[in-house]
Amino acid sequence: MTEQPPPPAAISAAFPAPPPFYKSFTSQNLARLRDLQTSGSPLPNLPPELRHLLPPAPPSETTYRSFGESHSISPPTTSISTSTSSGPDPTRLHTLIRTILLEYLSFTHILATEPSAYGPKWDQLRDLFVEAHGVVNEYRPHQARESLIRMMEAQIARCKGETEAVREVGGKARDVLAALKDLGERDVGLGVMGVKAEEEEEGQGGTGKQGGEVRRRLELKRVWQVVEEEVGEF
Repeated sequence: MTEQPPPPAAISAAFPAPPPFYKSFTSQNLARLRDLQTSGSPLPNLPPELRHLLPPAPPSETTYRSFGESHSISPPTTSISTSTSSGPDPTRLHTLIRTILLEYLSFTHILATEPSAYGPKWDQLRDLFVEAHGVVNEYRPHQARESLIRMMEAQIARCKGETEAVREVGGKARDVLAALKDLGERDVGLGVMGVKAEEEEEGQGGTGKQGGEVRRRLELKRVWQVVEEEVGEF
């Protein structure tokens, strides 16, 4: 009976490779899954390459493992609570940072002198980091308020800019209308004189209808000249 070769040794790494089912997340598989969901097909009977696309069920246990360590789903609160009615205490965070630095130096001393006794100090460091993380999380409402204030200030500035642009365009429009009004009051005599000059040159003696048409054309030409001077050529 031949001997079986030993199984390959498991490779341990601080940052392990992604699970092999990440290859199932392709555009084609996602499209197939959407088609099956819209058609009402039973999802438990999915093929293996589509089964990984569904989100997993919530964990039934109270702990989970990540990077080789066991963590609690609902970690217990620390013995020292920093939650107060007036908000987080900034001095507590400074105290925790100094304590973590001192405990880390003590931890390195234990690793250098008696490595096997690192457990209690390691647990103490982890509790300090958990407590510091809780103190930082107490600043989340303050961060949300400040972010909302910045967004509202940007929105107000944008609205003010748009309002100012509308006012500027309205002022230009009023200037154009005022110029057109002055043109109508000032250039009526010039239009009549132009009509008479054209009638004399053409030798037509001009009827009232023809004179009104020529006057209208001259006035429109003058209006377009004023508009082009104010708002630019079209």
